[in-house]
Amino acid sequence: MSARIGRRLAILEPIVVFGLILAYIWSLRYHHPAAWAPILVLPLASHWWRREGAAALGFRMHNLAECLRRFAPALGSSR
Repeated sequence: MSARIGRRLAILEPIVVFGLILAYIWSLRYHHPAAWAPILVLPLASHWWRREGAAALGFRMHNLAECLRRFAPALGSSR
């Protein structure tokens, strides 16, 4: 696969997933309530296929304590 095709697929993937999520929210959930499962599997399979780990996706533990200290009060408020 050429780099050009790879870039186009990388751009197309989030657009397609976003479109599927919107389709589920606005129409699929009424007629096909279990359609969320394949929609969830598509991005997970894509990350697995490209061997992207949690760190590559932005899930890191190195600053968790700092984030909790800064944002826990806002997340815990009930307003």
